[in-house]
Amino acid sequence: MATQDPKNPKNPKNPKNPKTGKTGKTGKTGKKLDALSGRFAVTEELEAWAAEQKARRARRDGSKFETTERSAGGMVLVAPSRETETLSPVALRPEDYELEPTGFRMGAGMHQLIFPFKTLVSVEATDPYPGFEIEWRHMGGKTRRRFMPRFRSDEEAWAASVEKIFAHLDQRFPHVVHRGWLDAQNTEWEPVAGFPDERTSADEQRGGYRLSARDEPAEEIVAERASPEPLEAMMDWLASGPDSPWREHPYEVKVTVHHVYVRRRDDAVYRLPLSALRRGRKNTTGDVVYVFGRRTRVLLPHRDGCPVVTALNALL
Repeated sequence: MATQDPKNPKNPKNPKNPKTGKTGKTGKTGKKLDALSGRFAVTEELEAWAAEQKARRARRDGSKFETTERSAGGMVLVAPSRETETLSPVALRPEDYELEPTGFRMGAGMHQLIFPFKTLVSVEATDPYPGFEIEWRHMGGKTRRRFMPRFRSDEEAWAASVEKIFAHLDQRFPHVVHRGWLDAQNTEWEPVAGFPDERTSADEQRGGYRLSARDEPAEEIVAERASPEPLEAMMDWLASGPDSPWREHPYEVKVTVHHVYVRRRDDAVYRLPLSALRRGRKNTTGDVVYVFGRRTRVLLPHRDGCPVVTALNALL
């Protein structure tokens, strides 16, 4: 006969074991397991709570989750998204980084971001120069973020800092490094007297077409872009901005078999070798930006059916 617990007369002090039929004390472990099994039984209430926690987490840190859910024994499991989340870019000073034995830091003070080496997926020097992007893995999936200099005057010092970071990663974790613009050589604008098919007063005196600064034969022109009409020029000016500065809008452009020639608004003519053309991209306003070498840009405001865009795209 089980004795009564004086503190709780309704419950016996030594209840019978249902398996053995003997009277004895129930162990603490058994009590804990019984409590846990009752507390964590899969119910509709628990499933609703799990769904609420998922929604709260998504609102808190912007994590994206798969719409499909996997079930394991009645418990709903939410899998992290396989998509890579892209955060807003961060502008820093050239000295705002620190290499450590287990990772590196970007930023300064309370706004530092810490990247353990073991979490890195890729580190890539991406255009526009001189920015670079870091992609890392965490419990919620993968995240990618771009880092760039805070001021335009810091571009050269920033590029030197990027070189040091990539050199360190190249030695220890080459599989995550994508050098991008770091592997390109600097290509500068070369000033010339004019377009290859133009005649100057000096050419008239010599009785022939103008030769280039190195007395090379005139190049064959394969595509050209005429100066904009007044209305188009006004619309280009209104659409100009940080990613499409008015000072970079060319007045005329001609492409030969070896070079691209640009006449600027001050009537000066410059050229770049087509062999240095590295990539082209559309900016936020729909204009096309072509990159020559590491950082030199040719910006062409949007114009339907532009032959120069067609010719340059054929080379990429």
